[in-house]
Amino acid sequence: MYGFKVDDMDIFIPLLIVIIISVMLWGWSTALRRIPLIDYGMENVERVLKMESEEYRNRVLQRGWITNKEWARLQKKHQLALAGNE
Repeated sequence: MYGFKVDDMDIFIPLLIVIIISVMLWGWSTALRRIPLIDYGMENVERVLKMESEEYRNRVLQRGWITNKEWARLQKKHQLALAGNE
């Protein structure tokens, strides 16, 4: 009654493909997509990067882009540092 029949596979396979593609797009957007620093605002980027090592700061500024994952990590680190100073 609740098991899969041969006819149910006609729905299962396209659904599985949609789920796999969605997960791949989410992963690409989160970890791999390169976003120009200007999209975040250079003053915001410089404010957050001033807490990082000079080597990392120069590398990010030279390449001119950052991933969403990197930006989220930097933002979280910056917010924790600000919360500790208050």
